[in-house]
Amino acid sequence: MGIEQANPMRSGGVLRRAMAVPFLLALAVALVAPHTSFARTPLIVEGTQSIFQRVLSRPGAGVYETIAAETLIESPPVFSHYYVFARQTEAGREWLEVGPNRAQEPTGWVLADKTLPWRQSIVLSFGNSQGRLPVLFFDQQEKLEELIANPQLGTRAQLLTESISTNQLAPDSGVVAVEPEETVPLIEQFYMLPILEAKRTPVASCGPRCRSTKVVKVASIPAPENEVPKEDVEPEPFRVGVVFAIDTTRSMGPFIERTREAVKKIYDQISATPEGDKVSFGIVGFRDNVEAAPGLEYVSKTFMPLAPEFDANAFLSAVDGMQAADVSSQGFAEDGLAGVWEALESTDWEPFGGRYIIYITDAPYRTAGNDLSSTKKRAQDINAKAQDDVRKVAIYSLFLETPAGRDIQGNAKEQLDILSAWEGSDPLVFSVPNGSVDEFGNKVDGLAQSLISGIEATRQGQLPDVAECDANPESMNCITSEVGRAMILSWLGRQNEARAPDVFEAWAADFALNEPLRRAMDIRVLLTKNQLNDTYIALKAIEQAAGQMDDSPDDFFVVLQSVTANLLTDPYSIPGLDSSSVAGSLELSDFPSLGDLLGEYMADLPYRSDIAEITPPIWRDMSDGDRDSVIIAIKSKLAMYESYYADTDKWILLNESAGDGEAVYPVPLSLMP
Repeated sequence: MGIEQANPMRSGGVLRRAMAVPFLLALAVALVAPHTSFARTPLIVEGTQSIFQRVLSRPGAGVYETIAAETLIESPPVFSHYYVFARQTEAGREWLEVGPNRAQEPTGWVLADKTLPWRQSIVLSFGNSQGRLPVLFFDQQEKLEELIANPQLGTRAQLLTESISTNQLAPDSGVVAVEPEETVPLIEQFYMLPILEAKRTPVASCGPRCRSTKVVKVASIPAPENEVPKEDVEPEPFRVGVVFAIDTTRSMGPFIERTREAVKKIYDQISATPEGDKVSFGIVGFRDNVEAAPGLEYVSKTFMPLAPEFDANAFLSAVDGMQAADVSSQGFAEDGLAGVWEALESTDWEPFGGRYIIYITDAPYRTAGNDLSSTKKRAQDINAKAQDDVRKVAIYSLFLETPAGRDIQGNAKEQLDILSAWEGSDPLVFSVPNGSVDEFGNKVDGLAQSLISGIEATRQGQLPDVAECDANPESMNCITSEVGRAMILSWLGRQNEARAPDVFEAWAADFALNEPLRRAMDIRVLLTKNQLNDTYIALKAIEQAAGQMDDSPDDFFVVLQSVTANLLTDPYSIPGLDSSSVAGSLELSDFPSLGDLLGEYMADLPYRSDIAEITPPIWRDMSDGDRDSVIIAIKSKLAMYESYYADTDKWILLNESAGDGEAVYPVPLSLMP
């Protein structure tokens, strides 16, 4: 997906409210008429039917009881979120009547010039900074575009960055801020870079390959004027946490034992060093669908959870208890993603700076569209969650190229490249030719040793030196060093409470200036629970229709209308994310495209949707494989939404007075429909 200019809602939308009861098919539920009869309704954005006007507070904004500004109700933090209920001009200045909750009465008045209009809840966060130049912020769009239009963009940007680091920046450069070297954690120290404008821009040095590159106008939270200095505290040590996710099916016995030997060897090597208590291991086993092969006993199982206080004896005992299955699974593929998901979700990663999953298998994994998959999640979606701002977990894959799996090895490697993708690096995939136990042991030894090699440098306040890898960038040690450096920058950002730059409104490129095909900033959509729930139910309707249609693709939209019409008589026919999610009454007319099902809010977002443009003719002309891919992607997103909805600790209030119903979750753009 890519950011696009906002598309107007198509005429003839099929979902309209018949009464003020929450109908959870339209994504716009959080931005439409409130569900109470006495509360006033916020103003609607011009040219739309259901999108509320919203603003963010600027520095120095005050909410007053009246426009006379005599009684100050509150001085909100910068970028506090409000709905606009009324506008009034007094003495040549416009005032806005605002409130933090769309379903409650407004709280007071604020000067319009002390706010920023915010039509869509789209924000940026800094991506993995390893190996790319920092994001530069310019005071003028023209200055940035002049730089981007230069065929020597990478060189010019490098010189600008160096001049900033040496305090020799030219006064007319236009640069007003720069991304911090240390990674800024979005969730743990929530910051916003809301997109105010977005514009596609050509990159002279990249040509047609950079069709999706854009410049964006963003705002950033400045530092509070009277910020209390942080007290000196002893920094937490840099700990490394490694969870092995091991295939424990019938063929894996020798490799399970060799993993045990590798961990024992590493532990013996470091136990007598100052870093000995800073490395911990956990272990998860996975097999396959137990209904298809009951003798397998489990799909995934945690044999030893990862913990800061590592008990080597308990770990080795846990590995002793991890035996290869006595029976074979159905087919050659295993439910490997179930093992990775358990390692990711059942682990408390917070105490660790280095966070790694080592996935070990000799078979391909079951994809989201496979009937025997327990997660129904795509590998790219699991990888996106692993690398989000909450976790920053790298997934390494060790693939055993055994003679028995020769026919599937090409497919398996393609799968692993997706699962183990890492921004700024080749996929973290390492093969073991011929399935050699000795070679596997060497790989495990080398990988685990590389993962912990940065601890001593970190303890001394140094980042790993990666210059020596220029001649051999694809070696295991060098790739691991690059990942480790990114881990340390992220850890330092958390330890030092790294902040977004203190700039208010500025222009920036959303791509790396020295590598235009690489994204420098992650795009996220802030969804309320209602909005996430609505998206979930809309996608559920599409999933149900796909499961009920006959062989002819012409039937799909007809069946989809039947599925949604059924909600009129049975509001629980499409379950939401919790038991209270029901659908209200609807008037159903035509279904021009799947985008109309998603509602006006989705259509108004400035990005290109995977499914919104699909019409009956487009669906009919798609290949069977392409249609299957759409449904598989939808099923995976549904599973991811369930995990986000349940992740209660990570929901964020943009205004402390708004109430839990206005809390938002920063959903990655790749996981939007």
